[in-house]
Amino acid sequence: MSRIQATAECEISAPIDKVWEIMVGIGNYPLWNPFVIRIESNTSEPVEGVMMDFTVRFPGDNNTTHSKELVTNFQPPYENNGEIIAEWEYDYASFMAKIGMIKATRIQRLSQKVGKPTKYFSQAVFNGGGAGFVPIEKVQAGFDAQTTALKKAAEESVN
Repeated sequence: MSRIQATAECEISAPIDKVWEIMVGIGNYPLWNPFVIRIESNTSEPVEGVMMDFTVRFPGDNNTTHSKELVTNFQPPYENNGEIIAEWEYDYASFMAKIGMIKATRIQRLSQKVGKPTKYFSQAVFNGGGAGFVPIEKVQAGFDAQTTALKKAAEESVN
């Protein structure tokens, strides 16, 4: 069984609440996000249990692809031992997941200690017999582009 992953992380000079607001404001993705260019859902926030349809455009590619994702964890900013943490996780729920060929989970996590920048971390792990067909280099490039864009959008919002 194949297991591949993509990760991205950065420090953002903005309060965690502002970064979270941008990250989960799914209606505004076309304004700032070059990778996940649209998220359609029957809710305005990606709360736990909600199915979302992502429209993704890989860097350097004009074509788009769709991916159904089920929100499995949605934790707005909360305090944990002197650190503020927020998390959003979702599982791949498209056809290939339904037939067991690809299992995937994406985690996006924010953390901030008092007086420090907000840390952003994102990871997707792909498992299953079809995981080797995931264009992981393109996914990684997309994660890098999204991370850079989130940092820019959040920092510009506080300046």
